[in-house]
Amino acid sequence: MRSDIWSPSKDFYWMAGQDVFVPFETHDGAFAGLGLARVYGFDMDGVPDGESNIREALRGSLGNLKRNAQKLFAEYGGAPRTLRDKLPEFIVRGVKTEK
Repeated sequence: MRSDIWSPSKDFYWMAGQDVFVPFETHDGAFAGLGLARVYGFDMDGVPDGESNIREALRGSLGNLKRNAQKLFAEYGGAPRTLRDKLPEFIVRGVKTEK
């Protein structure tokens, strides 16, 4: 599964990226979990552009992803969901829909 990341927020000069989710299996083919590869970049208004600032922002965003995923899985409380033959149901966050 792949998802694209972007932001129309006026707080960013630009922000774009992509997440790719890769399923992991045990040697006997049982689902073991998902790996996430994220490629993204941004230039935010009023935020310093130094190397240390970039590393700090990256650590913060990845740490939040891990904590949010752990919280959502704990709330789910069911058996692990697999990706074999279909995608599990998921919530799309941050999408505006026109009515």
